[in-house]
Amino acid sequence: MIMRNKNRWFKIIAIALPFIFIFIAEVLLRIGGYGQDYRLFITSGVRPGYLVMNPAVSEKYFSRKENATIGYFEPFKRKKSEGTFRVFVMGASTAVGYPYFHNGSFHRMLKFLLQKTYSELDIEVINTSLTAINSYTLLDFSNKIIHYEPDAVLIYAGHNEYYGALGVGSTGFLGHWPAIIQFTLRIRQLRLWQLFENAFQKIASWKKPVSLQENLMKRMAGERLVPFKSPVFQAGLQQYKSNLNQILSVFDRAGIPVFISNVVSNEKDQRPLVSKLQAQTDSLVFFPALRKMQKAFEADNWHAVEKYGQLLEAQDSTYAETYYLLARMALEKGQPEKARHYFVKATQHDNLRFRAPIEINHIIRDLSQNTNADFVDVKSAFESKSPQGILGQELILEHLHPNLEGYAVMAETFYKAILERKLIKSPPQPAVTPEVWNEYPLTEVDTLFGTYEIQILKERWPFYEKIKIDTSNRTIPEAVAGALVVKQLSWDQAMERLYQFYHQKNDFENTLRVAEAVIMEHPHQAAFYAKAGSICLRLKYFGKGALYFQMAYSFEPSPEYARFAALCLVHQNELTRAVESLTSAAKDGHANQKTVRLLAVIKEIIQIENSLKQASSNVQLLNQLAGRYFVIGLEDKAKTIIAEALVLAPSNSESVKLLQRIDQKYQ
Repeated sequence: MIMRNKNRWFKIIAIALPFIFIFIAEVLLRIGGYGQDYRLFITSGVRPGYLVMNPAVSEKYFSRKENATIGYFEPFKRKKSEGTFRVFVMGASTAVGYPYFHNGSFHRMLKFLLQKTYSELDIEVINTSLTAINSYTLLDFSNKIIHYEPDAVLIYAGHNEYYGALGVGSTGFLGHWPAIIQFTLRIRQLRLWQLFENAFQKIASWKKPVSLQENLMKRMAGERLVPFKSPVFQAGLQQYKSNLNQILSVFDRAGIPVFISNVVSNEKDQRPLVSKLQAQTDSLVFFPALRKMQKAFEADNWHAVEKYGQLLEAQDSTYAETYYLLARMALEKGQPEKARHYFVKATQHDNLRFRAPIEINHIIRDLSQNTNADFVDVKSAFESKSPQGILGQELILEHLHPNLEGYAVMAETFYKAILERKLIKSPPQPAVTPEVWNEYPLTEVDTLFGTYEIQILKERWPFYEKIKIDTSNRTIPEAVAGALVVKQLSWDQAMERLYQFYHQKNDFENTLRVAEAVIMEHPHQAAFYAKAGSICLRLKYFGKGALYFQMAYSFEPSPEYARFAALCLVHQNELTRAVESLTSAAKDGHANQKTVRLLAVIKEIIQIENSLKQASSNVQLLNQLAGRYFVIGLEDKAKTIIAEALVLAPSNSESVKLLQRIDQKYQ
């Protein structure tokens, strides 16, 4: 009996020993700081009480860390405060805002529109999107986002099911079994597993080094083709459908509204990236006929194009370039419906599947109808602003990324969907008009950066187009954008150079635009609001100036910010608000001699103005009022009042002396 019990304990210990070893090794690796923490959000190192997206989180989804991408670091409060409307954005490179990033992205434009509409709320739009990820990453993120009190979640994704991280056609493909992939993602959080993976990657790198000279598209795709309706094609659709269904279920169970959009791509102005014949097609017959078709197209011989097109389609119905030429022909002949039909077929049969097939949009619409998700029809919005309703270079830069106008269309479409859902109880401000985009703080450098970035992308695989950038006689904004795109400058450094350039030229309108652009990037830093407020004072935009100085004060309660905010309010003739603002600052212990003096003078101004209501022709009171305005630096206001006094008493010595003092200060 004793021997039997001993044997049982020996077996238990023998079974437990490997797990004990793994546990101890894991603890030691964590204590030693080895490996990565793959939480979605981490504590901000700049603002206590705030969270930001973990810069290392994407490494969890890429088999090679060299391919891992970084998203936005937009701080939001760990504990959501009252009066906050919090939105999370999920997606890949288009949702990130490629190639513009920063304020060129649709989520920043959306935040701008929502903040304009609901000015009394704190609008948070937190972008968790990452370039080159797909629905597996989104599913993993969904289970984490629900814990951060979102009022809404926005999803724009579907292009990366084949070549994105863990995609069925990517170099990081782990298999067709979702359970295995999700298990792998869970164990990648273990430091011991990371140790094994890192060791394996080093060995793999010795055998086959990763060439970082190749763009991310090529590193992820490995030139692997995905023919239409092939097993890999179908696997991508199934993967997306399964993961998206789970994503929507996660948010549905948590009671979180979801807005999911269909995806867009360039149909008209992007040739198929790879057209491929079927194995049984006789290339010696097919390609000579194709060349004749191409020559007929170049010669505008539509009859010959159509004849050769029908012949080629009969020989091989999967060759994408045939359909593309037929589509272009139909468009030239003024047959948009026929053109649209052939453009779709050309995209469907493109073997290099960076553009989502139309089945992805069918899945999005079907699942949104079968769940509580709101379907956002971005594609129709794009079509409504495209010639003949066919998507092309008017709104899309290359194969699928929108230009700035396209991103604005995306933002407006999501914005309208959120308003229609009536998630925000407070009434909206007057409707956002097209003119509002004139106020949006997008700089010349941001625009140029996107242009340069896309030309660099198209220089390489799979486009191979020559760069058309003139590097001679560049303007300062062009030089700054060039330095930014080759990573000689950070975005913040680029904005500082642009700010100084405009400031030195006394171009304060553009100086203010740069300052406002930086505020959108760093919405919690007082110094940037103060900078914008100072420019507003120069431009006499006193309403804006008051707002910016008040925002600066809310983040850093400085007496100077309170004083300048009050001065802007006085300029706006909002004396009572100026008094309330300064009184509040004094109660909070944020006053100095200048603010105390300003508060006293404004109170005197209010008293004098009340007296003038009873005696509007009292020259002495007018002189006193002008003197008070002069003391606080409002010389123009003082001169206007003195002019009134001199009309009543042209020889009044006090008025004349005060006018002389003002003129001397101007000189």
